[in-house]
Amino acid sequence: MILADTTVLIDILRGRDETRKLLERFLDEPLYISGITIKELHVGLGYTRVKMNEAVYEENRRDVLKLIEDFHVIEVSNEILEKAGEKEGELLAKGKKLGLEDIIVGVSAEDIKASRIITRNADHFTPFSITLTMRLDKVGHLVRAGR
Repeated sequence: MILADTTVLIDILRGRDETRKLLERFLDEPLYISGITIKELHVGLGYTRVKMNEAVYEENRRDVLKLIEDFHVIEVSNEILEKAGEKEGELLAKGKKLGLEDIIVGVSAEDIKASRIITRNADHFTPFSITLTMRLDKVGHLVRAGR
C-alpha cells in the first residue's frame, strides 16, 4: 500500500505529468490518502474562491473531487487522532515540532501499514515507522529517501 501526501495531489492538479507517471508505476498497489489531505486541498479551494473568481473555483473544485476518486481515503477517526496526539507529544518531548496535518498523514500511513509515502517533504515523515519513504524532487523525479 502506498500513501500519497498532499504535495503529490497538488502536483497532479498543477499538471505535473512526472508525478502522474510516477503514480502510474504503482498502479498494482492500492493508493491511499489521509482524510486530512481533503481538508488541505479545500484550503486551496477556499483561497482560490476569494483570490480568483467563482468560475475558476468551480473548475478547480471539479478537478479536486475527480482526483480524490482515484484514491482510497483513510478516515481521520478518533483512533487516528489519539495516535496523532500521542505522537505530537512524543515529538515535543524530544524538542521536535511537526505540523498536525503531517502527523495525521504519518500516523495514517502507519495505521494501514503503508510500504511507502510519496511526498515532496520526506523529512516530515522521518519520525514514523514507514519502511521506505519516497520523495519527489522539484521537477517531479523520484528520489529515494529515508529508510
